[in-house]
Amino acid sequence: MLVAALLQPAVPLREGQPAPNDGILWPEDKTRKAVACLRVDLPDCERRLKLATDTAKVRLKACQGTLAMYRDVEPPPEPETPLGAVLLAGGGGLVVGALVGVLLVVTL
Repeated sequence: MLVAALLQPAVPLREGQPAPNDGILWPEDKTRKAVACLRVDLPDCERRLKLATDTAKVRLKACQGTLAMYRDVEPPPEPETPLGAVLLAGGGGLVVGALVGVLLVVTL
C-alpha cells in the first residue's frame, strides 16, 4: 500500500489549492534542485573525492619512499684531524710560548 502511494503521479498545485491526497508537499523548484544535485553535483563530488584520495595515496607513497631512502643512508664519518696539523699546532704553540718567555726575561 505504501509503494502504491509512492507511485501516484505528481500533480503540481497552485498556492492555496488543497492537495488531492495526504502526504508531504514539496515545491517544484526544490525538487528540480534536488534532482540536479543527484545528477550533477553528486557525481562531481564523487570524482573530486576519488581524485583527492588518489592524490593522497601517491603523496603518501612518495613520502614513504623518501623516508626509506633516508633510513638506508649512513651518516658520513667524522673527519679525522691529520697528525701533521696536530704537530704543527702543538709546535707553533711551543715556539710562541718560548718567544714570549724570552721577551719577558729580556725586558725584566
